[in-house]
Amino acid sequence: LYSILAFIDNFQAAKQALAEATVQAAGMAATGVKELAQRSSRMALDINIKAPVVVIPQSPVSENVFVADFGLITMTNTFHMITESQSSPPPVIDLITIKLSEMRLYRSRFINDAYQEVLDLLLPLNLEVVVERNLCWEWYQEVPCFNVNAQLKPMEVESIQNVLVMLPTICKCPAAF
Repeated sequence: LYSILAFIDNFQAAKQALAEATVQAAGMAATGVKELAQRSSRMALDINIKAPVVVIPQSPVSENVFVADFGLITMTNTFHMITESQSSPPPVIDLITIKLSEMRLYRSRFINDAYQEVLDLLLPLNLEVVVERNLCWEWYQEVPCFNVNAQLKPMEVESIQNVLVMLPTICKCPAAF
């Protein structure tokens, strides 16, 4: 009987050793994931793009055009570590800023490869969007995974009768202004 119990105790000791090794491996894996998050490569953005200009003629034979100039698109990002966190290593937040600057909408006549008689509908429009990404969401959830803030700067809109007459034709709107 004692030899059977001694034989079973060997299995019990092996089971305990396996449980301890599993706990240690899980702890090392969690530490490895956090260290990888801290040391991982991050790409900084600094992009400036002249956005396209869209020209829509009033009709196939008309010189009257509606122009949407999307201005300048700028995209940058920065990385911030949250140092007041009790986590080790500290969580990393990626702040991405996207700006649309100097967007204009205007009506014009396109004659001899040039815009004549430019009439602004929407004076320069500026829009800024800030996206905050929590790169450590799996283990640090005190900051949202994504947070998006947008700010539309003040703008001016011109309301001139002959401009409003052209818009339904361009937009294929059924109602006239």
